[in-house]
Amino acid sequence: MEVIIAKPSGFCSGVAVTISKLQQALKNKKASTTIYCYNSPVHNTFVVRELEKKGLKVISSLEQITSSGTLAISAHGAAPHVLNTALKTGMKILDTTCPKVLRAQKQAKAMSLDGCRVFILGDENHPEVKGISGFCNNKTKVINIKKPLPQIDKSEKIGLVAQTTQSILDFKNICKAINIKTDNFYSVNTICLATQERQKAALELAKKVDLMLVIGDKKSANTKRLYELCKTKVETFQIQSINDLQNSWFDNINTVGITAGASTPKNIIDDVIKELSKN
Repeated sequence: MEVIIAKPSGFCSGVAVTISKLQQALKNKKASTTIYCYNSPVHNTFVVRELEKKGLKVISSLEQITSSGTLAISAHGAAPHVLNTALKTGMKILDTTCPKVLRAQKQAKAMSLDGCRVFILGDENHPEVKGISGFCNNKTKVINIKKPLPQIDKSEKIGLVAQTTQSILDFKNICKAINIKTDNFYSVNTICLATQERQKAALELAKKVDLMLVIGDKKSANTKRLYELCKTKVETFQIQSINDLQNSWFDNINTVGITAGASTPKNIIDDVIKELSKN
């Protein structure tokens, strides 16, 4: 059985930088201090588990902080009030927000200040989307391709940004739909290039193989998007590690394609390839 991996796959530069910053901070921290991270630093259970072993405390609310130390902001970013509140309590801030997320935050804020009603193409409960919304005083509307657009007046000024891991095709289709409803529409494609490159490579590979495996955490938005795209072309399974593989998937399969989310470590990808190569 031939195994082919889409390129690029796995860690993007933003995730790699976030992990590197956290590892360095954990290595240098004093024994009496704690490094907290507001929300999961990246959406991969294996990566987070290793950071927690080194002392990282992942929290979902500032109320969970019980001692002085450092508050790290995850790759997904956070709303301004989170940083401001933490600073007022004397916490140091380690901002590991992905630069592509920072761009989405700034674009949304600029649109809001310009008088736009800001729409965010994304997953409503995702930390990145909540953070972007916070830069507009939470006066935003989260939309997605599966639901009807909200009511829009013809003269209403609408601004659109996207969660950085969304599908570029969904973004283009949403733009077309909004354009019909208003004469004052402004959009900025804030989907990161790494996401677009991974989606394109995965789709191209999916057209050439008998089966696709998408490796990544169940909580990873970009992994979910890869899975949704690949399954439109060929039978596709999403796995987190070799433990999820099932032998029955590969009956009468000659070629297997592999892609991986932007927060999937190389060692997990290598383990899957090694396991499949036994067949």
